[in-house]
Amino acid sequence: MADKENKIKILVVEDELLVAEDISMRLRTIGYDITGTAPTGEEALKICEKNLPDVILMDIMLGEGMDGIETQKIIKEKFNVPVIYLTSYSDPVTVSRAKTTEPYGYIIKPFDERELHTTIEMALHKHKIETALRNREKELSELNIAKDKLFSIIAHDLKNPFLGILGFTEVLANSSGKYSEAERNKMIRFINNSAHNTYRLIENLLEWSRIQISGIKVVPAEIIADELISDTIETLLESAYQKNISVSLNVEQQIEIFSDEDMLKTIIRNLLSNAIKFTHKGGNITLDAVKTEKGLKISVQDNGLGIPENKLKNLFKIDKAASATGTEGEKGTGLGLILCKEFTDKLQGKITAESIVKKGTKITVEIPSLKKD
Repeated sequence: MADKENKIKILVVEDELLVAEDISMRLRTIGYDITGTAPTGEEALKICEKNLPDVILMDIMLGEGMDGIETQKIIKEKFNVPVIYLTSYSDPVTVSRAKTTEPYGYIIKPFDERELHTTIEMALHKHKIETALRNREKELSELNIAKDKLFSIIAHDLKNPFLGILGFTEVLANSSGKYSEAERNKMIRFINNSAHNTYRLIENLLEWSRIQISGIKVVPAEIIADELISDTIETLLESAYQKNISVSLNVEQQIEIFSDEDMLKTIIRNLLSNAIKFTHKGGNITLDAVKTEKGLKISVQDNGLGIPENKLKNLFKIDKAASATGTEGEKGTGLGLILCKEFTDKLQGKITAESIVKKGTKITVEIPSLKKD
């Protein structure tokens, strides 16, 4: 077989020391690695905690403490390691109890080495298939959750802004001098702001949907970070200006990074847009960008509403995302930050959030410079 690091690791659970040594020796001869031998169920669990094996050979009668069947129930729930019973007991009651734990094999002593080897290999194969199926089921469940969330956003958060826009445009179209210039300008500003917010939401929806449906490839290129940040935030500064929010930029000049330009722009745009949305009139936002050993670190800090602790821990989870209203009634879906997390992961970076209610939020993204082909 392969070198020791790639050998299948087996834990032998047997209360007879000589029998345990005999089994271990024969397994080594076949080509397996022994992570240890355990005389009791409790000792087997301790070994699993420290050095998880690939397969466990378990005697059923273990003397004091838990028997093998009780131990297997815990192993199945806690460690998900395939267990093969290797025992002298074949009476109907013991076999019936063992069946309830769904073992990967049941071998009666004395055993044949060829039978043991075949059973171990079949157990590993079966476990690999079952693990892949469970992972696929989890992925499908997450996709269904994402789909339901997407439909919820489309049905509610995307529909409502259009109702407001339609309502105000209808009023303006049929007012015929009914409203003053100041009132008409106020309605026009509402329409403009609502249209901008809705457009950004549609951008996020399209980007996020593209990731979920067909995936999205990272297309890295040489980027000058300060130039990219300046270009990205230009259109958002008007929104900050309308709320009389001060945006301070502390950006190191000429930071070069090899990364995906569109993904970085989306991350920066959403971080700043989110900060503006949840900061009060006259508030302050600071955007920092510094060079790191691996690439680039961007932080956006505001002194706005802040995020409660119970929501902070679920900030980047699509199934936990919740609508929130900005300081001027701006609608939010949480999708922008989820998109930031998706893109940050694809760029092999990390995103973290700190927040204190009524004092503000700081979100930091660290992006490494990708390796060139």
